[in-house]
Amino acid sequence: MAMGKVYNEMDISFYCDADSIPIKFFRAWQDMVMGPADNPTGAYLKSSSTYKNRHQAFSQYYYDEYTYGVIINKLEKYGTKPGEDHREDFGFRLERAYPYTISSVPYSAGPAQLVKVTVGMYYEYSSMYINP
Repeated sequence: MAMGKVYNEMDISFYCDADSIPIKFFRAWQDMVMGPADNPTGAYLKSSSTYKNRHQAFSQYYYDEYTYGVIINKLEKYGTKPGEDHREDFGFRLERAYPYTISSVPYSAGPAQLVKVTVGMYYEYSSMYINP
């Protein structure tokens, strides 16, 4: 008997470029889900006791406004034809997905290393496709 929605999870890891675009993108998405109010009123005003007591008021968007379809392609390093440097074997499409967590990002003053970030995504359902 069906009793409620089951949300699946998927962890996706990214290597960041010099601008850390994956981190910026997913943090902006999380901020959109539960960010500061765009047009503050009531408890969201700077003059309210909520704001003055160093608590932050948030205005959450509706589920339909922050979930999106996400396409993930699995890349192989070398293609099957001469001159190909990669190929896409298969992929997934996550429906109504959103990021629920972003891993901590280790930064250090040591030698330069690639920065890796892992994003946890919730989604309602997925479909898999295979590239010929």
